[in-house]
Amino acid sequence: MDGISTPRSCHQILGVERGASGDETARAYLRTAMRLHPAACIDEDDRARVRPLFREAAEAWAVLSDGRVAS
Repeated sequence: MDGISTPRSCHQILGVERGASGDETARAYLRTAMRLHPAACIDEDDRARVRPLFREAAEAWAVLSDGRVAS
């Protein structure tokens, strides 16, 4: 598929089930953010690779942490 990716849900991005509690979602976001944080990368190429993934995880957390939007 020539670089075309299918959109993932916020739950898929953070690796939680749809019925996950707020605490489970928060822990999943923290794990994902720590793993993908650009400051944790030594190499500039790695930083460039993880920046969009980190941003995607932060946006997923913003949606899921706002109960009005997530439900």
